[in-house]
Amino acid sequence: MLQNYSKKNGKKKKIHQLTNSLNIFCLNENLNLKKFHKEPIITKVDLLEAFTWNKRGKTIQRLGEYYMVRSGDDNNSLDLSREDCKQFLQRLEKKQWTNFDEMINDINSIRLIKLNNENWKNSTCTCVFWLKHYKCSHTIAVAYRLKMINFNTIFMDLPISNKRKKGASKKNLKSLQHQPSDLVSDEEEKGIEEETIFIF
Repeated sequence: MLQNYSKKNGKKKKIHQLTNSLNIFCLNENLNLKKFHKEPIITKVDLLEAFTWNKRGKTIQRLGEYYMVRSGDDNNSLDLSREDCKQFLQRLEKKQWTNFDEMINDINSIRLIKLNNENWKNSTCTCVFWLKHYKCSHTIAVAYRLKMINFNTIFMDLPISNKRKKGASKKNLKSLQHQPSDLVSDEEEKGIEEETIFIF
């Protein structure tokens, strides 16, 4: 027991008493404690970015436990073959780079996505955005292609805009209705290419 006393007008006055039971109550209300989440918080902005990334139509290959997609925004980065994925994994194992820049360029050429089947929000990716925020468009798009989430139900609460589309009036509907071009996609959605193993 710790006691502090002060003298005031010749009398001793008890200021503070510290006991074990008091320590427990003091530590409960610490305003400086940080609260941590068990999974990343996915906002509508993240879902919209994943939706636009998914509309690019990039090929996602599955090899073992990893889903692989080529990085980059140009047209050369759309298709990814199974041989490219196997060569990439071999280069990662052999580590035959001659300088640091070559290593970084090679590592960043293909993104590795490891999907958590129990909770897709806890999936991992090798892109820089995921390393900083623990969420990225790649993991959300892979979860969408595996039908773990649905983009159609997410944006149903957004209001329909009252601005008309450009063009002749007979091609467009009235201003508060969805336009036919908004509802129909020209391209078919791509899935995930998997390696099939036959057991005899």
